[in-house]
Amino acid sequence: MSSVRYVVLVLREEYFLDEVPDEYRHFVSLLVAHVRRSHPHPLELEPGDGEYICDRCDGDIHGARWHCKDGCDYDVCDACHQLG
Repeated sequence: MSSVRYVVLVLREEYFLDEVPDEYRHFVSLLVAHVRRSHPHPLELEPGDGEYICDRCDGDIHGARWHCKDGCDYDVCDACHQLG
């Protein structure tokens, strides 16, 4: 299986990074980190009315969050949004 296929599986959460073969693990972890930091649509600030997980740092979002304007299930905490 190619390293790119492992990235897709890890991002879709069908595969865990520790299940990726050693020869691909470093490359796959770098690609996963890059993909999680990028999003193709604009984000908008929404009031905090629920519990969400940041798609960049995997931390809990309490209060306001940045959410995809196009309706994707993509949420970012304010700290990660400020980092760019």
